Amino acid sequence: MCIISLLGASFAESHKRASMHSESRLKVHDHTDVKVRTLRSLIQAKNEALLEHRYFRLCQSGELGREQMLEVVKQLYCFSVFFERLLTRRITEYSSRGDRELLQMAREHLREEIGHAELFRACLENNGITADEISQIEPKMFTKATFGYLVATIQHENEYVTNVAIMQVMESIGFIFFSSTLRAMDAHRLSADALVQHTEMDEHHPEMGWDFVPSFDDATMADCQRVVEDIYRLMGFTFDEWLGLSPTASGTGTPRRVRQSNRPTRKAS
Repeated sequence: MCIISLLGASFAESHKRASMHSESRLKVHDHTDVKVRTLRSLIQAKNEALLEHRYFRLCQSGELGREQMLEVVKQLYCFSVFFERLLTRRITEYSSRGDRELLQMAREHLREEIGHAELFRACLENNGITADEISQIEPKMFTKATFGYLVATIQHENEYVTNVAIMQVMESIGFIFFSSTLRAMDAHRLSADALVQHTEMDEHHPEMGWDFVPSFDDATMADCQRVVEDIYRLMGFTFDEWLGLSPTASGTGTPRRVRQSNRPTRKAS
């Protein structure tokens, strides 16, 4: 049975499990609220635009090479390490005067995410990457830039903006990304258990926290919209770089050119 069939079955099962979560974990708020509709519409539009990025087109067409896929998984491993640190940092930044319900949800999210980095490490090993090679993997510039932006969001923005950035935006992007990447890995018969498990566990995460949105003040709404715009733009650059292209926000990057000096070669003295 192919991975896509397994994914479809797992989606149904994970959706069933998600519906059983307690109200404190998952509250899908009435979409008639104008603030919920505004943010949902923005994120939906950004997700649709993101799917036009070159990366997703290549996944759909099966044009990504095996080595390209492994390079992507290497960066996923790097980012999963960063993401655990982000979620831990998020909790350490909470004030005793903060929203206790939001803190409880953040703690539960961290518990569910801990260990995902090891899933991606195992994925690399299962696909022939040695432990020594894994120890030499370095996060690319925009992998680090995305991490840095999210750290700045946690430290600079209020806790509600941070939740939108992590749950509504990053988890939403992650679900789309893993689903598409599975198709490309399946085409090369690469081991993809990490992506299957990650997608199963995380399907409900983009819905966590919508119940807070109706109470947002105007400043928080404006900050949320700005952060949503920033992150999606940044992800366009990130996916280009993961493909080995010169990053562009629209996802129509071109292969990197090697810069050569016009200076004459210096002879060793």
